[in-house]
Amino acid sequence: PIVRLPTVLGKDHETKERSFVGLADTTGPDEAASSRMSQYMCTIFYRDGRGGKVGIYGRGNKAVDEDDPLGGMVYKPPVEDGVPPEDPDGDDIFRLPGMADGDPVPPSGFYAVECTGRRVVVDGRALRKGQTAMLAHGSAVRIGSYCLYFLLPTLSEAARGEQRTMKVKVECVVAKTEVQQHQQPGDGVRVKEELVEAARSAQPPSKPTKPTTARPRLSPSAPTSSGPAPPPPSSSSSSPKRPRAGEDLSSLIRRLESKSDSEIMDMLATSAHSDGWDYEGQKLGSTAAMRICAAAARTAGMRDLARSNGGVTQRDILDWMSDPDNAVYNRYEPLMLRKIERKSYMMGFTKAIQRCGYVKREGVTAGRATLWYLPELPPGGDGPGSGGAEEEGVPSSGSSALGGDGEGLGGTPADGEDGATAGEAGGGGESEDIEMGGTGSNDDDDEEEADEQMKSGGGDESP
Repeated sequence: PIVRLPTVLGKDHETKERSFVGLADTTGPDEAASSRMSQYMCTIFYRDGRGGKVGIYGRGNKAVDEDDPLGGMVYKPPVEDGVPPEDPDGDDIFRLPGMADGDPVPPSGFYAVECTGRRVVVDGRALRKGQTAMLAHGSAVRIGSYCLYFLLPTLSEAARGEQRTMKVKVECVVAKTEVQQHQQPGDGVRVKEELVEAARSAQPPSKPTKPTTARPRLSPSAPTSSGPAPPPPSSSSSSPKRPRAGEDLSSLIRRLESKSDSEIMDMLATSAHSDGWDYEGQKLGSTAAMRICAAAARTAGMRDLARSNGGVTQRDILDWMSDPDNAVYNRYEPLMLRKIERKSYMMGFTKAIQRCGYVKREGVTAGRATLWYLPELPPGGDGPGSGGAEEEGVPSSGSSALGGDGEGLGGTPADGEDGATAGEAGGGGESEDIEMGGTGSNDDDDEEEADEQMKSGGGDESP
């Protein structure tokens, strides 16, 4: 139990304030910012009818006098340094359940909680920063994922010496059932009883039900009393996951490097038309982008353009790729835009240009577009104007599937999208950020240049 007064609750951090009680922040990175905890979420105190407060104020780290029956608590008057309180009558205070908004506050005083953070829920009512609510015995205060109960002592001094804590049995719901919407008043208790009953029946008969305070973890393949374990979910229905650090990806790399450009594009088309967008699909996108950049550098037309202009732009490569006569690569852009935003697509293509060996020409641009020197690549590839046909099953030289850092095509999502892709509308679930990290490139610069490119009507961007 917390017996300090006043009590300041918030996210755990280092502070010299004696009344502070830290709570561990259990919110995940995918949760909304409004549900996360701040350093100071709320303050619980005792206030009289005039606005004065009782608590430990201005003591610092001084030791408490053992003969002091109040334990160091003092009365803080409503007028301090000649400044009266903003609302001495307490008209802005949320009343207890059963009281009207205009009812007078108890003149003898009452316990209250003031929200000093983003959001606190008291007895089912949300408090924003600066709002105050009255507390009664048994009032529930929800802070983030914590639910605290305000309890007043009801035992004698002798009884409190023997029992100073109270144990509350918590039912853990381990199974979920569908709940019909638009429930009638009073159905909440019935639904909770059904959930608890379903959780008990889902446990194996050989293991008796035992009350526990920790949430048990049930495997999707755990056997039940109704029959054998269900088969594991298929990869198409499960959400895509990134490979773990240090995981062996050599088999995937070798398989992609052994494919020709046409086979890579066919595999990309299959992945782009599926519901999900997994790690293999992301690597197919980055592999195809590097193959396109390498094939474009081998064409005579691109080399003539580089000699006449002192380099080529990203738009020159994209125009060559999108040519209707380019039967191998012209479907790449519409396939990728089915899964990622255009801004992410353009940023990923710039990184593919860098990994393929193009060199940025510093200080020289073509309008807003960056000029690139062509890389020196041996003949190969199976695109039009590539200078030679590629043998079946042999990849283009110099167009490695993954490059040196294993970074995938994509990057930062478009503004306001929070990583959402077009594949979500098809039932693919949450989309992952396609960039697999590890290059040390400045993503903030990429975003700014991608914004300029989008505003200028599709010009190139700098890496």
